Amino acid sequence: MTNILKVGGSEFRVLRESGACYVDKTRLLTEFLDNGVMVTMITRPRRFGKSLMLSTIEEFLSICNDKEETRRLFDGLEIMEQEDLVQKYMGKYPVLHFSFDGIKGSTYEELMDSILAAMQNWCSDHIALFDFNKCLKADIDRYNRLMDGEACEKYDDSDKGKRLRKADMESFLTAMIRMLFATHGEKVIVLLDEYDVPLAKASVLDDMVQVKKDKCISAYDAMMMFMSSMLERSLKDNDIYLEQAVLAGRMCVISGGPISGFNNYSWYGIQRAGYADAFGFTPEEVEKLLSDAGMPEKMKEFKEWYDGYVFCKAEIYCPWDVLKQVEYLQENPEASMEPHWLGTSENEILQRVLRNPKINIERQVSSLLKGVSVVATINRNVTYDILDSSRENLWTILYQTGYLAKKNPSENGEDLELVIPNKEVRKVFESETISWLLDRSDALQATNIIDSLLSHNADEAARLLSKHLLESMSFFDYTDDIYHALIGMYLKRDGYLLEFGDKLDHSGIVLYNSVRTWAIIIEARHAREKKDYPSKLKEAVGQCIREKYIEGIKTKFKDVVCYGLACYQKECMMQEVTENDTLAKPRARKHQVTKKQ
Repeated sequence: MTNILKVGGSEFRVLRESGACYVDKTRLLTEFLDNGVMVTMITRPRRFGKSLMLSTIEEFLSICNDKEETRRLFDGLEIMEQEDLVQKYMGKYPVLHFSFDGIKGSTYEELMDSILAAMQNWCSDHIALFDFNKCLKADIDRYNRLMDGEACEKYDDSDKGKRLRKADMESFLTAMIRMLFATHGEKVIVLLDEYDVPLAKASVLDDMVQVKKDKCISAYDAMMMFMSSMLERSLKDNDIYLEQAVLAGRMCVISGGPISGFNNYSWYGIQRAGYADAFGFTPEEVEKLLSDAGMPEKMKEFKEWYDGYVFCKAEIYCPWDVLKQVEYLQENPEASMEPHWLGTSENEILQRVLRNPKINIERQVSSLLKGVSVVATINRNVTYDILDSSRENLWTILYQTGYLAKKNPSENGEDLELVIPNKEVRKVFESETISWLLDRSDALQATNIIDSLLSHNADEAARLLSKHLLESMSFFDYTDDIYHALIGMYLKRDGYLLEFGDKLDHSGIVLYNSVRTWAIIIEARHAREKKDYPSKLKEAVGQCIREKYIEGIKTKFKDVVCYGLACYQKECMMQEVTENDTLAKPRARKHQVTKKQ
């Protein structure tokens, strides 16, 4: 397929001008323009097209665009069938499109500096939007100070300087809205992308922020006060200058903060019917995409890996995953299905849930990884700062951010049966759970296993590995991939290097040190029944011999050892393989330990 939507594209104009295939979602413009809501909040998991949606709205409505050019961009799309709406709205409004994506910092002050830098960049990039001869002097002065950023001499370290900086930042949206209105003579459309990122980042900080001489509050509460103040000033009771606004993010978090003044929005979350199929791909859209790409036979695999999300009652695929995998398959028709979510951004929410010291959810996580559902009460008012406070809040945030989904699409109450939606998210869960288990496991034991393997002591290595599996495998289904991942990640913890999967010409794992003085190869097989234990060890050993594992890498390392490994639940047995071995009957011992060891 030569006309496929480019992966990672979040700018409508770039996608259309490049000739890429665009999955038409412009019907959301009708819903947005005709619903009579001044401030709309839309929450969806990451990578579901929120940024592209805001870009689409901007291109359709912006007064700064040439109307004929805009018509060309939208030509052939669903919205153009509604000529009355096109005549009424296309190219009519000044648009303020601001993104909080990329805001970061390890302290509250660093977060605020990052927000200031984003405001400064916006001012610099959009200077052509303004006619300063028509704008209020106070707004121009604020614009100029923000443009200077940290270089502004009035933002000094005095209390007065800090107050001015804070006031300018809180008034940023208000001032820019007034300036756009003064320049163009039309009310303003405001689009705020990833609005909840500053709050998510602040929620993991330990900072205390001084707000008065005798009062300090948490970094999260300080950020909530700042965001609430900025949004309330610009988006509430601002009918003179504001036409409509959209806030897009992963969670609805403002209403739960210490300041509730910003409360005039309509929230369209994943359980609400509005915009239900406007984000992500429907099964019909995926089916057409795969058919156009010449790979309709892949539909079943795509459903297993990237489907499973339910927004209200609509069945939805993650668009990022679908497009990324189509790109992989176009390059290599034999490419395996991949978990693309693993590489998009940090899984800080899942990490935080798993590592919560206050609430033990090990049993439920184990059930989820084995395909069993959990029943949870959804708290619609959960915010980042209280996600650790109850088990219900933990399940709610995992549900709202896409790590869990409704098992029954028709359910829509407070009590929901939740499951891991698909194979891809299961891989994310497995990866983060393994990482969590490694953090709490015994590092010395991993070193002893490596020493035993390098000393050709398969019996001792098997005994120690059995003890590790006893502590870890209750979380997982028993598969070859899980054994490879759990053992490999456990052994690499001391700074060693690990290769497996696509990086190798075989299915095993290779562990080695940075100076390449040694390498350890392990090929694992799991036995579904205890009676299959010996045959699975023979199978693993035979694989090493037939595929010449040692010969394939021996020129890269000074010393190479290779082992076949058979696992039955939390037991394992090992046999060393040498370069001169043939397919002989394995001689090995199994090792089973109890929790007392």
